[in-house]
Amino acid sequence: SDGLAARLQGRVRLSHAVAAVDQRRADRVEVSCRNGASFTASRVVLALAPPLYQRIAFQPALPGPKARVAADFTMGCIVKTYTYYARPWWREAGLSGQVFAPDGPVLYSMDDTKPDGAFPCLMGFVLADHAKAWAARTPADRRAAIAAQYARLLQSEEALRPLHYEERDWALEEFSGGCYVASPAIGAFAAAAEALRAPFDRIFFAGTETATAWAGYMDGAVQAGERAALEALASLHPERYSAPLASGPPESPSQEVVARPAVPTLFERAAGQR
Repeated sequence: SDGLAARLQGRVRLSHAVAAVDQRRADRVEVSCRNGASFTASRVVLALAPPLYQRIAFQPALPGPKARVAADFTMGCIVKTYTYYARPWWREAGLSGQVFAPDGPVLYSMDDTKPDGAFPCLMGFVLADHAKAWAARTPADRRAAIAAQYARLLQSEEALRPLHYEERDWALEEFSGGCYVASPAIGAFAAAAEALRAPFDRIFFAGTETATAWAGYMDGAVQAGERAALEALASLHPERYSAPLASGPPESPSQEVVARPAVPTLFERAAGQR
């Protein structure tokens, strides 16, 4: 992200949370920020999770179908945790540090020790209902419960003696409201996916949730951003650009990463055993 910002030569504005987007004037779109700054443009690309649309005042208001489908999306609940130790004791026991435990609090963990062996750490995700339940507890409670869980599953008393603990509850992040992605209510996306992607006059909508492939991932965010940018260019210069298909241009096979047949993941194998 820093590299991309550097290429834009100072045009990235931090701490400019958007409060309103007004396109009532025929010649421009006005974007107002909470800090009092304002900007004008001929076109605007909006790239954020659909549940966050309601935090922006649109003039005119968003079309009914787009507003309704956006309201049907909710963000996931995740607490990402880091438990640091004096040494990577799980490696010394021949273990990967990966656990899958539907009973929680951590559903899935992995070894997050740095490549040079510094800062031995187990990263764990507290997900969904577990995240909601544990959010009412203190960080000290979560630290103790997670350490006890690692001690039980990895069979080491050393897990009970972490040096340090960090966590991030993504539901408390103002500009995401959750993690990893906004998910639609059952049936909502199938019924109104095109309304979610559709431009609204001079506003074009990106964000990984609007992608037609790899939605929820960085790949989907890039695909959606390219589509929205081409839509904006086509509306400005129809003689030079054509609006892309919703699915975007086909991707060529990677020359660096050879495609392999899909196999059941750790999660799928564990679910099949329950």
